[in-house]
Amino acid sequence: MAESERTLFFDLLPVDLGTFKGYTVRIHLCTVPGQIALDATRRLVLRHVDGIVFVVDSQVGRIQDNVDSIRNLEDNLLLQGDDPTRIPLVVQYTTSATFRTSTRSPSCTGLSASRVG
Repeated sequence: MAESERTLFFDLLPVDLGTFKGYTVRIHLCTVPGQIALDATRRLVLRHVDGIVFVVDSQVGRIQDNVDSIRNLEDNLLLQGDDPTRIPLVVQYTTSATFRTSTRSPSCTGLSASRVG
């Protein structure tokens, strides 16, 4: 962890899914905040990942933050020698009754453009 980063707690959920075609299936779900300031922590958690769930803030005013965050994710994967286009990625959108959200989902357009190249 970088000196400028605060100590933070993240969620870790180990799940045993039993067996599938003779293989034992176990997953470890980790959550980390997406702020760029926590870059070193996210890089640590990204090591040896098999897939990523990227949670997008659906507030219209956060589109650029979402794009910056997914670009940072791609950079971190490349830094550790992983090809971001070969790691399964699920994009989940937050919902909020108190904030105006985008109905057309420009966040998805920006993220897709970032993901492709």
